[in-house]
Amino acid sequence: MKGFDFHVHTKYSYDSLMSIRKMIKIAKKRGLSGFAVVDHDVFSKENIKKELRNTTYENFLIIFGIEIKTNWGDLIALNPTEEINSKIFLECIDEIKEKDGISILPHPYRHHELRYIQEMIRNVEWIEIWNGRNTREQNNLSLTLKDIKPYTVGSDAHTYRELGCCKLKLPDFNNIKDIIKSVNTKVGTFEMKESPHWVHYCSSIIGTIKTGNYSDFLRGIIKKLGGGEK
Repeated sequence: MKGFDFHVHTKYSYDSLMSIRKMIKIAKKRGLSGFAVVDHDVFSKENIKKELRNTTYENFLIIFGIEIKTNWGDLIALNPTEEINSKIFLECIDEIKEKDGISILPHPYRHHELRYIQEMIRNVEWIEIWNGRNTREQNNLSLTLKDIKPYTVGSDAHTYRELGCCKLKLPDFNNIKDIIKSVNTKVGTFEMKESPHWVHYCSSIIGTIKTGNYSDFLRGIIKKLGGGEK
């Protein structure tokens, strides 16, 4: 069995500074044989491939995708052929299918319009049932969905500290087709941990510096300190 983390972010996300080369080295040390790069609202595939040109990482698989901020909340497009343009949740799912990708509902009970949660669950292909940045309550709610659809788990890593804290253990895989088959047939087992809460502040600070959006940062800190993050 090999470990795969379905949700990581690189420096191409607005709130991360991680280098892909260092990520791979750390991930391998932590028992991963691959991960899915799903940077926020950007398809970083070509940029990362350029960085890794003339570099061989034996027995390590990278799948590329995008974590898209839609009108109902976050949605992952895994392995699309190109950038996804729609920001309307259901239209976005259609576009992902048209571009041969797989739609995944990440952290279902965080950063979503929960009044639409059943419709979201019904329409996506896969569901992330454990996320390293969730609270235990949010993860326990997500776990109740594991018998409804094929599922993934992901660290949601924005810092090196988080990489590999969650992984899906799958039969030996060499390519995306092997991963899809294993997830669809639910043959994997998962290892689940939660990241310390301070990593949220790290990525918030990074995002603020990179975007210059200080007012949103202050509102976010107040929300977190008040226990109101959903």
